[in-house]
Amino acid sequence: MIEVQIGQPLPDKVKFLDENGNLIVIELEFEWNPLINFIDYYAQCINIRVTERSSNRRFCLSMVYAFNDLNDRHSLWELLINFAAHIHEPWVVCEDFNCVLSNTERLGGDSGPVWCNLLDSPAMGSFFTWINKQDISTRVYSRLDMVLINAEWSVEMNYMCANFLPEGIFDHTPCLIQSSSKQECCRKPFKYYNMWGKSSVFLANLMEWWNDDVQGTKMCRIVRKLKHLKHHLKRFNKDQFDDIENCSEKQAHGEVKELQQACALFLSQKAKLAWSRDGDTNSKFFHGEIKDAVFSISDHKALGPDGFSSSFFKDSWSVIGKDVCEAIVDVFRTEKFLKQLNSTTITLIPKCKMPTSVTHFRRIACCNVLCKCVSKLICNRLAKVLSDLISKNEGGFIRGRSKIENIMVYQDLVRLYNKQSCYPRCMFKMDLKKAYDSVSWKFMGEILEAFNLPVQFKHLVMKCITSAAFSLAVNGETFVFFMARGV
Repeated sequence: MIEVQIGQPLPDKVKFLDENGNLIVIELEFEWNPLINFIDYYAQCINIRVTERSSNRRFCLSMVYAFNDLNDRHSLWELLINFAAHIHEPWVVCEDFNCVLSNTERLGGDSGPVWCNLLDSPAMGSFFTWINKQDISTRVYSRLDMVLINAEWSVEMNYMCANFLPEGIFDHTPCLIQSSSKQECCRKPFKYYNMWGKSSVFLANLMEWWNDDVQGTKMCRIVRKLKHLKHHLKRFNKDQFDDIENCSEKQAHGEVKELQQACALFLSQKAKLAWSRDGDTNSKFFHGEIKDAVFSISDHKALGPDGFSSSFFKDSWSVIGKDVCEAIVDVFRTEKFLKQLNSTTITLIPKCKMPTSVTHFRRIACCNVLCKCVSKLICNRLAKVLSDLISKNEGGFIRGRSKIENIMVYQDLVRLYNKQSCYPRCMFKMDLKKAYDSVSWKFMGEILEAFNLPVQFKHLVMKCITSAAFSLAVNGETFVFFMARGV
């Protein structure tokens, strides 16, 4: 460890004597050599301004080591509040406040300070950052060390992660801070924001964009048009909503109201039949059913890999509705299900703070809206005959049946077990957890055939199951698609 005072240049080499008295010289290279300017210092806090030499990007850094006494810490809170009032640039606070934010971070002790509109930085590694190194019976763990950032840091720096490493022989865990600029971050996938559809010029622009000449099958044309549409929508967002957070500064009252409604939608989103044998003779009815399926999907459902929410299809239905209906009818008629359509993004939602294992995440499957629509139409047809195909012993997942009936039967059976007049019997409890992940595709096809379902229906169901592709979303970035078993 090399100690360098503020204002002192970083050394280019280090000299020392080894155990035999020999002179050892080590040349140093620094990956990050910023310009540091001293702002002020107090007994519990040091404030500096850091400027990167290459990009001229700068931010404020406060390093805090709070007193142990509660009353002595009040002056620190006042200093931070006063400092925050005069900060209009990215600000990060690396601190040992000697107190916790909530009771979940330690049993007992006082609560944390007023946080000056600071946010807890994303973190990984050890959750508890301090240990008293006592015997197990008297050992105490606390989260005393934190890294806090302000809103300007979140906007300009875009990404930051505090990695709390093992404490080793010390009582505090060392912290490694990793950050990058917005340009250095991973490429974010496209997302349709519901606010776009509320613009008064959205449909007029969409009609022009949608009429691009595209070749291929009906569903293929839809997929390609949606892909081309992303470029137009990104430019539309920059032109119409670039200053959405400053919409109150607009002078025209009507424009302010429109942008405020869009801002509210933006913030709320940024926090999830028997076979049609008659061909075109019932297309009008089928088109209505397709529209009902699309409009039944919540606007706030998580986006699929293509980035388009159900709100886009609802807002644009007058322009794209006919093409969407014809494409989905074509899927049922030809049994051709594009792989681009049948793709799913698996998003991992942490179940706890500081997850360290895959089991600490809840998996959410995010499908494309068009795929959901096809699945809904298939399920609507299957639901009409499902009660005739599944044994009466199954009480769940079937309309008109209830699990409560099976529970009552179970209670009656168990109650009779204690009677001496009953013959010997036993009961099995079967755990079918994750059964969907291990269902054989061949077995599924044989079941559909055994139920004597229409061949076209069977082929389309199997196409939906076997052509599904998955990708993982980690920190907003999607990784390579892969195939999976099960349904």
